Amino acid sequence: MVFGIAYTSLAHSNFDEGALNELARAAANKNERLDITGYLCYQNQLFMQYLEGSQEAVEALMATIESDPRHRVFVTVPLPQVEERIFPSWSMRYLGVDFPSVSTQISLEDELAQIFEMTMENNLHSDEVAEAILNVTQRIATLA
Repeated sequence: MVFGIAYTSLAHSNFDEGALNELARAAANKNERLDITGYLCYQNQLFMQYLEGSQEAVEALMATIESDPRHRVFVTVPLPQVEERIFPSWSMRYLGVDFPSVSTQISLEDELAQIFEMTMENNLHSDEVAEAILNVTQRIATLA
């Protein structure tokens, strides 16, 4: 079984595209050593990241991420375990501002903005956030 977790966070300062690419490269190298896969999104100082792997490795990495002074984690959402990795070949893919839309009706960027909004509301329901994250993650998987 594969354990998945997603989180959203607010960066304490704006990241430019070069800094984001460097962050993704460093994360990909670390994740490859830890046998963790996933993706990273960034928009207007907000991060959303999905991580998958063994529960022990993902939870240890999440503890490191939560202590990173460059951002503040808003919400962490454990996702249902799955039989196989959703992103077996993505040690960490950064989905920049130019990632393609999978739907002509609602872009992934719009869905991510909705997830960011949901996680910053006081009446957060983790089941709703988990469902939204799973939906967008499945759509992102079609980009692989």
